[in-house]
Order: sequence, then structure tokens, then C-alpha cells
Amino acid sequence: ATMNLVLLGLRGLATDILWIDYLHLQETKNWAQMRTTVDSIILLQPHFKKVWQHNGWNLAWNVSAEWDDVRDRYFWVKEGTKFTMEGADRNRKFPELPFEVGDKLGKKIGRSDEWSFFRDYFKKDPDEEKYKGGPDPEMSRAFGTEFEDNYLASTAWYRYANEREELYPH
Repeated sequence: ATMNLVLLGLRGLATDILWIDYLHLQETKNWAQMRTTVDSIILLQPHFKKVWQHNGWNLAWNVSAEWDDVRDRYFWVKEGTKFTMEGADRNRKFPELPFEVGDKLGKKIGRSDEWSFFRDYFKKDPDEEKYKGGPDPEMSRAFGTEFEDNYLASTAWYRYANEREELYPH
């Protein structure tokens, strides 16, 4: 509400300016500032599905491709997937968002060029200090269940998307 008062009804214009900044930050490979800019866009438009779709896809596919080390690529795939998961949690009426989580877990982790590494990393995250030789719980758990395989997690997210579609048809 404070943001709305401060912007005096110029929320759309502020969002457009932030999107322009976002694209510039991506071109200059300023990933940390890019994420901060997206967080600002989300504050202004938390229920705008395209913010969640685009940034989740961008992190998982484009930003991850900018790194040489496969562990760094996996980190950004996780960031994109987790970002889309957050969008699905905050916007339960959009079946497209859980579908895209399932897509990232199934396609990006299971069928990308680095699939053999990513599937192993799904089971045993490369950040051993943080995850103690186990999986990242945010990636391997969904709906109260822990999944040992990315395809099983992907299936759970696809099913959830189908449930959302039945509850909130367009």
C-alpha cells in the first residue's frame, strides 16, 4: 500500500522502467543486481504471471549457460527452478507456473547437455558444505514428499498443475 501511495498510480510506468533496467543488467551480466531488480518488479506486480515465467526461464536457461563450471550452471538452474516454485506458491490460480517447475525439473535437469551431472546433483548437491552430501531440500521436496529422482519430482509438479487447471480453468 505504501508503494502504491508513493508511486501515485504510476506503478505500470515504474515496472516498465525496472524491466528496461533488468534487460540492461542481463546484457552486462550483472546477475546479483538483476535479481534485485526482479524482486522490485515482484513487489509492484506479484500476480503478474510473466514476471515469474520469464525470470525463472531466464535463470535456468540463459544465465546458467553463461558459466563454464557445470556446478555453477546447476546453481543457476536451481535458482530459476526455485524462483518459479515461489511464483507457483504465491499465485495458486496459474497452472502454468507449476507446469513450468515440472518442465525445469524434467527437461533442464533430466535432458539438457549436462543431464548426467545435473541428475547426480539433484540427488547429491555439489554444495556439500550447505547440504552435507544430500540433496537441496527445496528442489527434492514437493507437497510434503521427498523425491529421490528429478523425474518423480517433475511428475508431482505436473500433476499439481493439472489440479490447478481443473480448479481454475481459464
